[in-house]
Amino acid sequence: MEYGSFPEIAMTDKPLRKLELLSSYFDAIFFRDIVRRYNIREVGDLNIFLRILSSSYASYFSSVKALNYFRSTGRRISRITLLNFLYYSKSVFLVNILEKYEKSVQKRMATQSKIYITDIGISRLFSDIDRGRALENAVLWNY
Repeated sequence: MEYGSFPEIAMTDKPLRKLELLSSYFDAIFFRDIVRRYNIREVGDLNIFLRILSSSYASYFSSVKALNYFRSTGRRISRITLLNFLYYSKSVFLVNILEKYEKSVQKRMATQSKIYITDIGISRLFSDIDRGRALENAVLWNY
């Protein structure tokens, strides 16, 4: 739960090497899987968004809060772009989105969804690991 479960990282003993490998995996996901595949022009905004997403695993995601953050930093970005970034992240298996169960589709769409990162090691690049959230994240992926 500290560095994730990529095989090469799990087999490496040196913490610095683990972080180097995690960084290279993140870069590959970022550039090859998302930027190149979806022809992203807002590369800086995507990078910030993925850092936010990666460090807020096992938490509720609010596109409005994310939009407010971007606007507070002076960045001009639309809510649609942020939702597209979220879709791209899910499509390349960087994250999984879990909706709160409601019988009504309208209620389900109105509630916030939780974001779970595929490999907890990626989040370690951008923030400290919260053991409680990391455990919740691991339970989702092992269910």
